Amino acid sequence: MKGRLKGHHARNIYIFTMTALSAFLFQNCGTQTSNTTVSPENPSGNPTQLVYNNLTFGTYPHKVDIILPPNRDANTRAVVMIHGGGGLKENFAYALGFKNTSEGVYNSNSDAVDGYIEDFLAQHNVALIFAQGQALPAKPESYTWSNTIMNSGQNDVAFLQLLAQELRQTWNFTKVYLSGHSMGGVMTNRMWCQSPTTFDGYGSISGPLSNQLYSSCNPSVKKPYIHITGLNDRILQIVEDPTVGPNINHATDTTLTLDSLTRTLGGVAFVHSAPEFRNELVSYSWRANLMCAETASAKVYSPIGTNWKTATQENCGGNLKMVQLKNRDHCSGNRAGEDSYKCDVAMTTTGTTEILDILVDFFE
Repeated sequence: MKGRLKGHHARNIYIFTMTALSAFLFQNCGTQTSNTTVSPENPSGNPTQLVYNNLTFGTYPHKVDIILPPNRDANTRAVVMIHGGGGLKENFAYALGFKNTSEGVYNSNSDAVDGYIEDFLAQHNVALIFAQGQALPAKPESYTWSNTIMNSGQNDVAFLQLLAQELRQTWNFTKVYLSGHSMGGVMTNRMWCQSPTTFDGYGSISGPLSNQLYSSCNPSVKKPYIHITGLNDRILQIVEDPTVGPNINHATDTTLTLDSLTRTLGGVAFVHSAPEFRNELVSYSWRANLMCAETASAKVYSPIGTNWKTATQENCGGNLKMVQLKNRDHCSGNRAGEDSYKCDVAMTTTGTTEILDILVDFFE
């Protein structure tokens, strides 16, 4: 894999407050710093600062971290990353294999970006932008996005529109993409449906289209879209192996329902009745027809044979893609020595930028 980590320490990160709410969370725990006012670097120059912490845009409360590659230029692309339900942006970076620990703030020294994979950013010439979701006062620990399944108490469509605008006009990125995990992926789908011109491409990880949006989703522009999912997803009840949990093989169901504990822990933050999701494994054919009037392509397995690890479908000249990961759970994790249950593990294999590789390669 590209972008090898430096000194990556395996550890559990999915702890929701001080209880067993990890089944609901994508990430938690971390420290936020005060807002910083900055002047973006000249994109054609060699930036002296690579990390910007907790920026705000307009009147929105969302804090945003911007991580630039060394030797940024006019062709550098920006990928906005939005976390799952209950998550924190700092831990999303860790879960993607992009920092050494889940705690604390980003290092902002100009000469050493500790915990970041500078060679990954330089190789792809990409900047990563991590945005923090918000929470209802009645459920303050449930950081999320207003994606028609959950409610953050904010107009997140307008926030993401402003963020994309600022990244283009003030930070001088010519290409800006959106990607999210879990409830962040559901929000990514909402933007793909309802605000398709905001970003140049969209990527969802374990976050399918909401059942409510499916009936009305007909974007004026069909932008590139990729979906990455674990086939042993016990949060969304897609289980390929009936021995791993009580929910057996919903892979062919048209709709999907959250597991009951997740729903209970989210409480009033959930605004959509069950079933909440359209199953991406089934609705891929709908999206292929919607985007380019094609029939869903056959799966390509890698490696070939019964020991395959990924199954990939591509349509619409490569503008539509789905990657299915065998034996992976909701967070698609595979870290040695860590529990593989639901979101108690990170999304990437130790020492790699596995999920980021798939996303960034698609956006290229």
